[in-house]
Amino acid sequence: MSTTRSRSLAALAAGSLLVATLAGCGSDDKTKDSAARSSSTPSAAVTTPSQSAAATGDGTPAAPGERLTKDNLVATMIAAMHEKKTAHMTMELGSSIGADADLRYSGTTTDMKMSMDMGPTRAVVIFVDGVMYMQQSAGGKYLKIDKNDPAMGSLLDQMSAIGPESSISAMKGAVQDVEYVGKKSIDGDDTDLYHVTVDTAAVAKGLGGMAAAAGDLPKSVTYDLYVDQDHLMRRVVMTVSKQTITMTVSKWGEPVDIKAPPASQVMTR
Repeated sequence: MSTTRSRSLAALAAGSLLVATLAGCGSDDKTKDSAARSSSTPSAAVTTPSQSAAATGDGTPAAPGERLTKDNLVATMIAAMHEKKTAHMTMELGSSIGADADLRYSGTTTDMKMSMDMGPTRAVVIFVDGVMYMQQSAGGKYLKIDKNDPAMGSLLDQMSAIGPESSISAMKGAVQDVEYVGKKSIDGDDTDLYHVTVDTAAVAKGLGGMAAAAGDLPKSVTYDLYVDQDHLMRRVVMTVSKQTITMTVSKWGEPVDIKAPPASQVMTR
């Protein structure tokens, strides 16, 4: 596996992990679907006085059925994640890359096992206990990369610090706006759709540069966030480098199998 290929897979895994734990950082371009909605029926996004009064503020999780605001969004979603601890995620990156991943959240870290389809290539990336394992071809050995790797060690060190608790700190003061759009159905379930705008510099500072490591970001980003009635993230739609990314999350709380591959299947550079 070439160093360039390894770095590309590591960067993609880092970006996926960042999206999964922070509900996404994309580009300042909204998706076409978002633009279409914002130009029609603006009344759907108007916040009424009663909705403003319901905001919990100061990082206090919202009550069941209560709408998300810029003051309670992060605390509410992290609290919901803590209850479940595991999830399954699918991602579509433009028209050329698809990914399926299992995630396991703890207080300070997030473990992930992700399969990626990239045209003729199918790769598997496992991130567990601060170490990344990458398999470029079915049946091939996994390349082990740890924080001592001269090319990617710093990136893995930053990835190791991403978890629900660190997410709360990183997002403090970063959420600029949360706009309620309306009810939408995801896989037959009712969800609430929000437009969320965050300050990327504030996120990057809170994560020690992790957000910047995942790609060049503008000053602020806006994405579509769908959450279910338990305030669990169900879908995020954004754009990165002019490509639409759709991430759908399901199977919250169901068992996952995320572990390092056997030593016999591991190689090092």
